[in-house]
Amino acid sequence: MTSDRVTARGHATPVTVIIPLFNDREGIARCCASLEHQRADFSTIREILVVDGGSTDGSRAAVADCMNRDPRIRLIDNADRFVSQALNLAVGEASTDVFVRVDSHTTVADDYVDTAVETLEATGADVVGGPMRPRGKDAFGKAVAWALQSRWGIGGSRFHRADYEGEADSVYMLVFTRSTIESFGAFDEQQVRNQDDEYTYRVRARGGRVWLTPRLRSTYEPRSDPAGLAKQFFGYGRYKPRVLKRNPSGMRLRHVAPPAAALAWCVLPLGLRDRRLAAPAVAHLLGISGAAASEGRSGWSDRVTALWIMHVAYGAGFLVGLPDLLERTNTPA
Repeated sequence: MTSDRVTARGHATPVTVIIPLFNDREGIARCCASLEHQRADFSTIREILVVDGGSTDGSRAAVADCMNRDPRIRLIDNADRFVSQALNLAVGEASTDVFVRVDSHTTVADDYVDTAVETLEATGADVVGGPMRPRGKDAFGKAVAWALQSRWGIGGSRFHRADYEGEADSVYMLVFTRSTIESFGAFDEQQVRNQDDEYTYRVRARGGRVWLTPRLRSTYEPRSDPAGLAKQFFGYGRYKPRVLKRNPSGMRLRHVAPPAAALAWCVLPLGLRDRRLAAPAVAHLLGISGAAASEGRSGWSDRVTALWIMHVAYGAGFLVGLPDLLERTNTPA
């Protein structure tokens, strides 16, 4: 593990790592292990705050084991369970002014925290982050990982590109400072999902800068079961209209495609009376089947299933969340 020390440039910036947690026993153990021996040329990890939303699967015991190996780790209770509350709680508890968020189902390279601090200082950005690099552990998880990196799965979002460096709408796992929070406000606790998108859009709308660098290397383990994937993407879709209402400049064509796909499948039963009504769903199925086939025969059915779930679940959630666009909402201070 790292310790406070003077580096060649004169000082090491103290950092707080924030890990929101809920029922991820295996993930949190791997995540904490990846933080134990971080390089320390630009930074030193002063504390690792694991903010737990009431886990019941043994995650807290796993954190206790990690704490025995690494005294920098501290467990904080999050009565509200969700990520936005976890981030705000951790910022309030932290003893440093630089924050590196790490998700429990992610492991990071041994230079991750150092690179985060170096990038913050070199770019002067208000928020920095890296691309998502998913890696599945079983057949379906590998199909989801492929879909997350495919334009058919996510669209053209830059933080799913492993080769882009520069300003971006959003990034994976935000790195930010206390002055960022003071300038742009805390995380919106009404955003159960998409809190990162809402925050980075808010920063950009108020004149701040968000920087994406592929030098921030991490590995994300995606959902490996269809039901879990559907729940995850329904949540993403459900809260996206709230983000777009506050940040209409963030609206992209890719946000419209999943609701259209969901509607196509909703009207499919009417195709028994009028075949024309079945055409949109059939076209969608043929499209995702062709995209999945571009990767070969092996795993084809899992890739089709992953794409179908991601599109339709996100789209259904987006349609459920559409009334948020009609409500009067206040942008967080």
